[in-house]
Amino acid sequence: MKRIIVISGPPCSGKSTLGAKLSATRSIPHLELDAIRARILPNARFTREDHMTAHRTMHLVAEVFLDLDMNVIVSAAYDDVQERRDLEEMAVRLEASLFLIECRVTPQAAILRNARRRDRDPDHLLPDESVLALVNAFPYYGRGLVVDSTEPLADCMDEIDQYLKISKPLVLGKWSAGIPLPLPVLVREPEQAQTEVAATVVSINKRRQV
Repeated sequence: MKRIIVISGPPCSGKSTLGAKLSATRSIPHLELDAIRARILPNARFTREDHMTAHRTMHLVAEVFLDLDMNVIVSAAYDDVQERRDLEEMAVRLEASLFLIECRVTPQAAILRNARRRDRDPDHLLPDESVLALVNAFPYYGRGLVVDSTEPLADCMDEIDQYLKISKPLVLGKWSAGIPLPLPVLVREPEQAQTEVAATVVSINKRRQV
């Protein structure tokens, strides 16, 4: 059965990295929302309308691959009920199974990643405060696979490989209707947490001096 592999999570949680790696190791097309939005809406300013246009485009392209009996990876936040419902309806219509990988990240690591993204792309407009709010409030479904993307990439990929090998797909209709599952707080060793905080502060101060 054809598979739609969803990689979701808040900003800076490693969705694109994990999606690209999974695509390379399994030769599955990877559709990434931010990349699609940048190509079709180069002057987008993170409005709801632009966001939904990019989502519809991504889902249309995914349908093309599924019509060709290919699996596909889609990566986006999927924190909106309608976006989840749209994907579930597509899975029903095209007789595809849905697998969900949700990425977690510490607030400190998310801020650091956001700072690095802004250093690479000066037009990146997502403020650190917005990243923190989205990380802390993300509605994890928690009934697929939840990975800590601050762990080594190889460890994350091992978890994903096991999940895709032995786990059942989501029951369609329950992801969009399900109640978010509270997850335990990510715990860090004191030295690791201090390193994340220090790196974040240095990066933010560096940007403020520019």
